[in-house]
Amino acid sequence: MKKIYFIDESLDKMGGVERMISLLSNLWVADYDVHLISLFNESANPFFSFHPKVKYTKIIDKYRLGKKKHRTKEEDSLFQLKYWDLVDPKNSSFLEERFSMIDKEDIVIFGRVSAAQIVLPYLPQAGKIIVRAATSLYDTSFQDEIRTLFSKRVAYVVTLNNKYKKLFEDFFQGKVKIVRLFNPLSLEFSKQPDLSVERVITTGRYNLQKGFDVLIKAWRKVNEKYPFWDLDIIGEGDYEEEFRKLIKENHLSQKIFLKSPTKNIEDELANASIFVMPSRFEGYCNSLVEAMAFGLPCISFNWECGAEDHIQSYENGVIVPLEDPIKYMDIFYVNERDVDHLATAIIELIEKKNLREKLGENAKKIREDRTLEIIKQEWEKLF
Repeated sequence: MKKIYFIDESLDKMGGVERMISLLSNLWVADYDVHLISLFNESANPFFSFHPKVKYTKIIDKYRLGKKKHRTKEEDSLFQLKYWDLVDPKNSSFLEERFSMIDKEDIVIFGRVSAAQIVLPYLPQAGKIIVRAATSLYDTSFQDEIRTLFSKRVAYVVTLNNKYKKLFEDFFQGKVKIVRLFNPLSLEFSKQPDLSVERVITTGRYNLQKGFDVLIKAWRKVNEKYPFWDLDIIGEGDYEEEFRKLIKENHLSQKIFLKSPTKNIEDELANASIFVMPSRFEGYCNSLVEAMAFGLPCISFNWECGAEDHIQSYENGVIVPLEDPIKYMDIFYVNERDVDHLATAIIELIEKKNLREKLGENAKKIREDRTLEIIKQEWEKLF
């Protein structure tokens, strides 16, 4: 049976890459010998569930090492390692040993460009190497290294939107094949959204990339006009306390609620009238696509690369034009006009239930070309 290896930064986390890998690995386990390799592991159990036949390997199990009362010198060195420390040549023998089992007949899929950049030099051989690129190469510091390394070893780079596909085609100049594949949908669609409930939701990791700070500021303006509506931000992450502080500063502690992530997202989507995606940048944005497929009217900024692949504004959702999408990618950049425009779009959908219903119904059509079986077949064409 042919082997497939998924390799990524931290497969125990809640995120789009981790979700995609869980869906495909659980689907492929019937036909392939599926292995997951997580470079770092910081939780007792992964957020997403994996089929019992999927083999899960942790290169550095920080959760286990952190629980040990007495660590050996080698264990303590591993515990202190950070992600980019792995590129240090002194760790080369450690990585070579961990990946020595990969054979020339095997398929290797990297969840991120950075994971491929770290591991590729230590892969002795592999039948076919595929790298999933969730974002573009805006960090120019490693571009020459990536171009050289990928041109020699990588068969395909898989992008998630058309603009990134063009950017990577220009970057590699034909030396690596570039394809665009959407992420698969996994919802069962057994419920319908309640578009009359006075609740707006968004989901994602608590970091500045997701733009929740901008949404919180926009909600101050929404609350002035519609104080009975609530906003739930579903997720977890390092910026939780900063967001709580920002909510308190804007006197919204009884109107904006930070909720822990759930594996049953359909219940949250069913109990909402609007979904908002204020991200500064995305490669695909699973949560937005899931909300659309579920039938929620969605609002998104036109973040650099991607929103227009999903939303045709005022047909199946609302796109709020940013003053400057490139500047907005800076996680510390906030333009008050963007805040105002987002608040205006939310208020418009609150006031127009008929528009919510139209957008939500049209948004469901996004299901048609993103089913698990369709995306599975598209991936298998690369093998």
